[in-house]
Amino acid sequence: MTGLLLIDLDGTARITKSGQVCPTYPDDQILIPETANLCQQLADSGWTISAVTNQGGCEAINRETGKPYKTHRQAVDECKYFLDIAPWSDRVYMCPNGKGSSKDEVYRVSRSDWLWQKYWVTHRHNDDHPYFQTIGYRKPKPGMLELAIKDETESEYAEARALGIRERDMVEINVRSLMVGDMESDRMAAKNAGVAYLSVEEFQQKTRFDIGRLIS
Repeated sequence: MTGLLLIDLDGTARITKSGQVCPTYPDDQILIPETANLCQQLADSGWTISAVTNQGGCEAINRETGKPYKTHRQAVDECKYFLDIAPWSDRVYMCPNGKGSSKDEVYRVSRSDWLWQKYWVTHRHNDDHPYFQTIGYRKPKPGMLELAIKDETESEYAEARALGIRERDMVEINVRSLMVGDMESDRMAAKNAGVAYLSVEEFQQKTRFDIGRLIS
């Protein structure tokens, strides 16, 4: 594998049709061309691209309508729609923040089902869980990034097994990763996860070759 790109959504990979900061309905999304073009180049050259996004206000009630601004299901549908319009992205990790959710909950929405269900998969923090231990998923905490890296590592081992390579003959896989975002919480999440970081402006000015050198 060439690398794993971890990319923020709002303000980095997409803007909204409505003009709001975050989508107000699932298809209220437009890709940012400069970001999308480079992401497609990276995907074509073998990179895996996973989005990592905080989502605020889930289940919060709009006083004018008496209904939630956004339900958890709508937030997941947003992730699914993003995968529809961004064929270069393989998975979205979404951490909601609202009634019924916490910093220790993340939804993994994927177009592939090599290990988990495609949609609506929740992973919760558990200090005793042998698979994953972290202090929170919500950026600037590193949890979403670390989970995405672990998932990609397991995906690489799964591909090796599918090719008939025996466990004892496998070399240790070290997933080389880069985080791209537009907020301080993105930069800090990358720092906390020990991952290289570029702002979206820096990313858009790079070439595929430049980015490959950055994590080599």
